[in-house]
Amino acid sequence: MTSVDTTRLSADGKTLTFESKGTKPNGESFDDTTVFQCVSGTSGIAGKWKTRNIKVSSPEVMELLPNGADGLTLNIVDQKATCNAKFDGKDYPATGPQMPPNFTLAIKKAGPRAFDMTVKNNGKPVFMSTYPVSADGKTLTESGSAVGVSEKYKVVYDKQ
Repeated sequence: MTSVDTTRLSADGKTLTFESKGTKPNGESFDDTTVFQCVSGTSGIAGKWKTRNIKVSSPEVMELLPNGADGLTLNIVDQKATCNAKFDGKDYPATGPQMPPNFTLAIKKAGPRAFDMTVKNNGKPVFMSTYPVSADGKTLTESGSAVGVSEKYKVVYDKQ
């Protein structure tokens, strides 16, 4: 077991709160909360929900290292997850204690300071994101969405 998750529906049925508490593979504990607002549906949990707020108690650290002349090694340090990939758009396995089997990443360049990444599970795309680096090299921004949904997300990483 890696986490205990609790889902709560507000009394008026308009807000859904998802809380996840546990320990990361590196031993660090976390207590994360995501609050959703009801977009459509009549009662209960069934319906369409939009993310309203996310609280992450322990931000993850992503490490990007050169992998030969045309690739990257991506490490999610807290999760002890890694992937050695080339900028050729082919699938490369992502490994780690919590990575499902057949979980892959495919990356390709998207300009001089950016790359696109497709995350796949069992060969099917799950997430598609673009990662541009700022001109000063101090921030990396992830913009994308889960495949098949219109809701976009954006994550900004500060260089350590």
